[in-house]
Amino acid sequence: MSTYTALVHNSNSFHPISRLLFRLSRSTVELVSGNCSLHLFYQLSSSLFVDPYELAQRQQSYTFVRWGHADLEKPVHAVANSDTNVLINVNVPLSLPEDENGGKQLDVEVPLHARYGVPLTSTSPNVGSGNYQGLVLEPPEAFIACPNGFLPPERGQELSTPPAHLSESQLREADLAPEATHFTHIPHSLSDHPVNIIRIPTGHEQYLLLVQSGTAIVILLSFFCVSIVAVRTAVRLSSGAHTKTE
Repeated sequence: MSTYTALVHNSNSFHPISRLLFRLSRSTVELVSGNCSLHLFYQLSSSLFVDPYELAQRQQSYTFVRWGHADLEKPVHAVANSDTNVLINVNVPLSLPEDENGGKQLDVEVPLHARYGVPLTSTSPNVGSGNYQGLVLEPPEAFIACPNGFLPPERGQELSTPPAHLSESQLREADLAPEATHFTHIPHSLSDHPVNIIRIPTGHEQYLLLVQSGTAIVILLSFFCVSIVAVRTAVRLSSGAHTKTE
């Protein structure tokens, strides 16, 4: 039976990495080496997103289709109730290392990004955790898509319908027409840490006035410095032009 484990690296940051460790049976490897494909479907809350330009640089590992809010710089309160969905098509290498059971091992890493959160208050439940906001990252849905007529690797894992969280229009956009595709679910195997928590650094409202005042002062000082340099440069150029005229 093929399974996978979901982990998170750099979990205490704005740039966590979702890592999937697959243990693929021989029959699964044969299918994905032929006309079938291995997919991962992420449902990300408004606090998380993927950078399409960053994922595009990983074309040797996978391709992707993304749905959701595209503005990468907005804080979480500006995109509330706007989730991001990502469907990844994994490029399975021809040569994979074997595990102790004779199956194959495959590692897939998907870089994620966290949005700036709402500043914490003195009554926020996360205050005691060092100004971090805890967020559960649900494991992605993993499945194999085969053109109709190809036998799935494990009969007991067959799906009679497409993955529940993917709409028909999304499947068609990913070239996985439901009437022409057979979907086989790959179960998630719990690791030593069954729940993946991302701890997003978050500011505290008691420092807002200090930060805003400091930022305003720095901007004003920078403006004065640039103005002084500009005036001195203009005077020097004007003086040089006057000397040449004489």
